[in-house]
Amino acid sequence: MAERTFELTAEKGKLQAILDSVPAAFVLLDNQLRVLSASRAFEWICGHAPETVGGQPYRQLCDWAPGQAFAADLALRDGKIHTEVQGFRPAGSDRPRQIERMAIPLAANGAVERVIEVLTDIT
Repeated sequence: MAERTFELTAEKGKLQAILDSVPAAFVLLDNQLRVLSASRAFEWICGHAPETVGGQPYRQLCDWAPGQAFAADLALRDGKIHTEVQGFRPAGSDRPRQIERMAIPLAANGAVERVIEVLTDIT
């Protein structure tokens, strides 16, 4: 059992290293749109270190279009992949960016339980 736990931990570390090497940010959200985890690129794109965002409401971290539904909202509602491009100014930055956002619903037992949002700077 200890050996299998060690193997799984090692594999998780490898996967995280791969995700942290990709220039696009990956954000895993629960069905209340709270951040479960984020890749290293999330800090560069949104201005928040990934180790500080767990459990926080995504909209408070990256309010792309205040008061409007965004890709992750829509993916939760209808279970479809949604893509959009929005202008965004990261926290602590004076340079606006154009970010492509792709929200991918993750369903279990017939219901969307989580959403992965992929953020790519296309500026």
